[in-house]
Amino acid sequence: MEISNKNPALQKQKFKIIIAGILMTLSMLAGIIPVLLVMQVFGELISDVPDLNNINFYLILMAVLLVLKAILYAVSLIISHIAAYQALADIRLLIVAHLKKLPVGFFQKKKAAGN
Repeated sequence: MEISNKNPALQKQKFKIIIAGILMTLSMLAGIIPVLLVMQVFGELISDVPDLNNINFYLILMAVLLVLKAILYAVSLIISHIAAYQALADIRLLIVAHLKKLPVGFFQKKKAAGN
């Protein structure tokens, strides 16, 4: 049995895998933006007159983005694992369906491994 992009077990999970990828990408972006905000905070701190309102805003935004990153990552991981396990279950069912079609003689001719 060849596993390819045309495998129905994998095609049924395609949407979930795409959603998981999009969520993972958004999670990574939510992790990069706080680094840029740190640069903004340092810029405010070294300026002649630091604006504490801007600094507080940046710090709160960083915290929110880091929490959002964790949530997006977790949801992405859950969706991708669900898709993977469902695809594996579908593949196992395809294997069983294929084995049911084989004649009994096929199994009698084949010896078990190690015998």
